[in-house]
Amino acid sequence: MSVHVYYLRFRAPVTELPRAPALWGHLAWAERWHAGEAKLKEFLNAFATDPPFLISSAFPVATAKQNRKLLLPRPKLPPILEKDSRKRKALKRIQYLTCELFKRVAELGEKELVEAYESESYHLEGNALVPSGYQVGWTSESRVRVGIDRSTGAHASGILFADTAKRLTEAVVYVDFRLKDYGPSWFEERLREVGRVGFGGKKSVGYGVFELEAGGEERLPQITGANAYTLLSPALPLSAEGWYAIEPYWGRLGEHYALAANPFKRIYYRAVEGSTFRERPAGAFLDVTPEPPPEEGVRVYEYLHPFVLGVRV
Repeated sequence: MSVHVYYLRFRAPVTELPRAPALWGHLAWAERWHAGEAKLKEFLNAFATDPPFLISSAFPVATAKQNRKLLLPRPKLPPILEKDSRKRKALKRIQYLTCELFKRVAELGEKELVEAYESESYHLEGNALVPSGYQVGWTSESRVRVGIDRSTGAHASGILFADTAKRLTEAVVYVDFRLKDYGPSWFEERLREVGRVGFGGKKSVGYGVFELEAGGEERLPQITGANAYTLLSPALPLSAEGWYAIEPYWGRLGEHYALAANPFKRIYYRAVEGSTFRERPAGAFLDVTPEPPPEEGVRVYEYLHPFVLGVRV
């Protein structure tokens, strides 16, 4: 499967790795501020039916000197019983695999993951299983911040607290452009705007700033005899057979709507990255407008068009 690859090279801490619905939401706001309300409505209408592009969540990148290894979420597959409790806990930590290892696991099952973990050719770097000599630039740091008096907007005297931030060198996002509208040029321009302003929570204090590097086209693993689908982005869960994890989500509204009386989206449940289903999950453009809405006549939508790779189970 051929996709466009984009590297987010972070210049500031982040609260979490960017995920597809939030990335899409930031692109929508960038379109609103750059081109106006009418263009935003055109953008929303385009994704209500057949989306012009599919976007993955962002995943870490493993590096060794000048070499990169792209990572993918570990596919959830029928598990292998591991009696050694220490090894079982270590295997449970693994969330990301190289594309080469993803292909082996997706075709031959979890035994390939166990063999890779036990070999000298791979090591566990945080929550990623990567080749020996490769590292994932992911660390945590503690920042001391002052409290804010919400009634005045100034600092609250005598209040200090520690804030834990994550430092990530770079992440990768995969994009499958399907229609000419909102193609690579548009996407790169808008995502660069997002990077200049900052992504996600706490961007008002400088978090989430990144530079964008367009990496051209790459081929993601093509699995022989694929009969199931693994998510590279969150999606609505299916009642069909699968191996998956579900999370509740009620994220904050974006931009100035974060100061609304009810600043949170309506809660819903979604399957997370790496979840595997026998049937291909359907796309959804979900209305998550809170009650009351942030402004009269305003509707809030969540992008849940799934980016999938085939696997064999």
